[in-house]
Amino acid sequence: MTCNCADFPFEPDPPCFDTCAGRCITYASPSELSDTFLIPDEIIEKLTELKSAGTAITLEDYTRDLDQDEKVTLNNIFKSLSNNNKALNWIKVQMTEPDTIDELS
Repeated sequence: MTCNCADFPFEPDPPCFDTCAGRCITYASPSELSDTFLIPDEIIEKLTELKSAGTAITLEDYTRDLDQDEKVTLNNIFKSLSNNNKALNWIKVQMTEPDTIDELS
């Protein structure tokens, strides 16, 4: 399956929302996560650690080590991207390559 992460909403969901939100986190710099996606600094610190370790790809991967409030915050940020024009523009420019997902058999 191929997800077009340059278009929001990320569909079909599942699996594209989880995949594309994770790609945004992976490709965005810490300043972009803060200034563009409006992610709180304490969450960005944890995301940056996971990015450095190379252990996260999807949104689910990135939220695994967050507490419940942080998970809800991060999910809500990505679910409400339609209200964030700066993030939508970033996505259109940065997420131009389709992401192919190997479906589980």
